[in-house]
Amino acid sequence: MKIYSDRDDIGKDNEEINVGIGEYHVTDNGDTLKTNGLGSCVGIAIYDPKQKTSGLLHAMLPSYEDSRDKNPSKYVDSGIQQVVDKLTEMGSQKKDLKAKIVGGSNMFNFTGENGTIGERNIKAAKKKLNELDIPIIEEDTGGNYGRSIKLKPNSWNIEIKSVKKGVKEI
Repeated sequence: MKIYSDRDDIGKDNEEINVGIGEYHVTDNGDTLKTNGLGSCVGIAIYDPKQKTSGLLHAMLPSYEDSRDKNPSKYVDSGIQQVVDKLTEMGSQKKDLKAKIVGGSNMFNFTGENGTIGERNIKAAKKKLNELDIPIIEEDTGGNYGRSIKLKPNSWNIEIKSVKKGVKEI
């Protein structure tokens, strides 16, 4: 069993792991990965059906490039890279990786010249995944409502819950 995370409180097999804002978790032991409160943040699930490995990132801002923050997991571009690096360390080949994106809502009536934070997060995720040649299989993005998600390890489906839209799977 290999577990990689930016947290040190993880370690049991087949548990439900909560991935907080600015965190990621990658596993090969059947954990259900979940995150709550995706508003303008994005949840990016990357998985390898051949190796049965998966990772979930809860990123809040698009780009690490101009940041003085020391936590790359807070950012879409650097967080995706962390997840992909860990999956490949665990034996995955980039060509086998698949992705799903959830979130990126417009939670406030504010739009900057480059769009809302949610729109910019979605765009950054698509750009980075495209650069890495990782196909986006499905997404549930945009809108004006929050979401909570669970990545189910056996089916690779993501259960999405929201107050406005109920429950669905992608």
